[in-house]
Order: sequence, then C-alpha cells, then structure tokens
Amino acid sequence: MAHSSVHPKRIAFFALAGPPAGVGGETVLTNLRGVYSELEALGVVHQFESRGGVAYRKTLWSASRVPATQTYTWQKFFFTEDPNVAKEEVQKQDPAATMD
Repeated sequence: MAHSSVHPKRIAFFALAGPPAGVGGETVLTNLRGVYSELEALGVVHQFESRGGVAYRKTLWSASRVPATQTYTWQKFFFTEDPNVAKEEVQKQDPAATMD
C-alpha cells in the first residue's frame, strides 16, 4: 500500500494455515510513531527531509514480459488488460505519479 496515497485506518492479518514448524511465518508489527521518534532524535528524519524526503516506487511487470504466476502484474493489480485504463487509475490516485 506504500504506492497509494489513500491508506486504510486498519489492516487485518490472517493465515488460514501457518507455515511448517520452524520455517518463517514471522511478521514484525511495531509502533511506527515510536520508531519515528527514535529516528528523529538521531537526526535521521532531518537527513531524509533535507534530501527531498522518501520516494516510493512500485514495479508492476507486464504479463507479456514475465509469467503471471511468477510476479504480480499490472494486469492483475488494475483488473484490466488495457494499459490506458491502468494509467487513468494511477492518475486518479496520484496525479504526480508516473508510469514508465
């Protein structure tokens, strides 16, 4: 959701079946306000702000370039095969966003 300008108030996590014993399955949840405060105290926030902030980039490959089972394609993300429809949706969400 980092690529979106609209964020939900709550996010729910659910696993119907857990991973095999001793294999992964860890999701770190933390209070980001606390993390931000610590980074701010160390001057890290100022360093980012003085360089223009943080930029988020989301790469969605085309199904014509990669197997659709290998990665999440823009066709799946936007529920369309038409690149113009996808571009319109991106512009609605964030007029400053670009699609290469």
